[in-house]
Amino acid sequence: MSKAEAARNKLLESAEVRGLQAAAEFVKLPGPSCDVQNGLGIDESFLKYEKDIIKELKKRFLSNATDIGVALDMKMSGALHPLSSEIVKACLPDGQVRPFRHNMMA
Repeated sequence: MSKAEAARNKLLESAEVRGLQAAAEFVKLPGPSCDVQNGLGIDESFLKYEKDIIKELKKRFLSNATDIGVALDMKMSGALHPLSSEIVKACLPDGQVRPFRHNMMA
């Protein structure tokens, strides 16, 4: 596995926790980020918070699905955009399997 691929995989491991943390902040509940930073495994931390966050999201969606959906989407996009940028930095230009000009769909 290339260095870029290893970096990409490591970054992607944090996507679920980042998304759940954004959802937690959206519903004003604690989320998994602090636990992960303090050494709790990603899976364990995710499971610790997932049910409560989903319960709160359901309540909000039942009250006003359209507005809540738009607001949650904005929150998630904001939380995951830095991850996309980090992945691009890790993979470009040396981490591409096919170099530029040859990596596009025909």
